[in-house]
Amino acid sequence: MTRSPARGGRTTSSRRAGLVRPARPRKRFGQHFLEPAWVAKVIDALDATKDDTFLEIGPGRGALTRPLAARAGRVVAVEIDRDLATVLEAEQLENVRVVQSDFLDVNLADLLHDEPRPLRVAGNLPYNVSSPILFSCSRG
Repeated sequence: MTRSPARGGRTTSSRRAGLVRPARPRKRFGQHFLEPAWVAKVIDALDATKDDTFLEIGPGRGALTRPLAARAGRVVAVEIDRDLATVLEAEQLENVRVVQSDFLDVNLADLLHDEPRPLRVAGNLPYNVSSPILFSCSRG
């Protein structure tokens, strides 16, 4: 299903799950999606192992999530965009838990209580939310 941008819609159907996902980044969420070359660089830099649990902030379309899940023991992915979270969750990646929420509203202690350690954090964040995230994490 595609709606014309002139009618206010920018969605397209996902062939994999029959679910709706944004065709373009949503400005209100500050979304930007990584190109494959950058994904490979980030994944190599993270050097994840099966002993790692990752908290991924803003998985978006899952460009980092999928290769990270292939290398890490566990990924907890927090996505604000309901449509993207639904599509990613429908993939049913064995070691990925998708949480649809604004990361700034998440209680990290509750979210990560039962997750294995060590815990690492990754994400492709919009610059305008990185400072609020850091400050919210330092408070508790």
